[in-house]
Amino acid sequence: MDHPLTPHFSKQPEDVTLVAAGLTRRSREFVTQSLPECHILESKPDSWRTVRFCKLVGSVILIVDVESLEQLESEQVPAVEYLSTVEVLALSNSSHNDVYRVALLAGCSGVLALDAPPQQLRAVITAIQRGDLWYPRNVLAALARQWMLDQSISRKKLTEREEEILRLLGMDKKNQAIADELFISRETVRWHLRTLYAKIGANNRSEARQYALKHQQNMGAR
Repeated sequence: MDHPLTPHFSKQPEDVTLVAAGLTRRSREFVTQSLPECHILESKPDSWRTVRFCKLVGSVILIVDVESLEQLESEQVPAVEYLSTVEVLALSNSSHNDVYRVALLAGCSGVLALDAPPQQLRAVITAIQRGDLWYPRNVLAALARQWMLDQSISRKKLTEREEEILRLLGMDKKNQAIADELFISRETVRWHLRTLYAKIGANNRSEARQYALKHQQNMGAR
């Protein structure tokens, strides 16, 4: 059985070098069926050497299985720090949105399901070669919206105290409980809430709590 990162090198007629790293048998069959003119050579450098090879050769598209991304993430440096330096296409048995999200956050330029028509692989390679991303629009839109939401808390410039109150509000704590935990008066909590609502655009406590839940990972991050 191949090592998860065992690469296979091939040359396309359009002068695009394909580096297929650690593909399963099904993925390899899909690639050879879709690009029958490609001759796949075998070698066994590690993932770092594969990426360095891609950068040296120039016009390269690295093809991996989505499952291999987990192996890459276990290395000392997060996969995105070096996969984002080359064009990467991930093959997947699933077309679930979670798969697309994992691949995109890992630095892949696109994902193609293995049940796609064989001729679509060539179209994907052409698109990625142009610098395009190959993902469903709704996935890209959702991630863009999430990024904007995640960034908005810093743009609003909440004070540390306001962030503390917002975090506790997200835990569904009442004003008195918040006051007790922060050693301030309940009236002070109410005053902070009025300012906080204005900054985040919340009309009521429920909207503020929803905002807090969406931004809980950024609470206290400065």
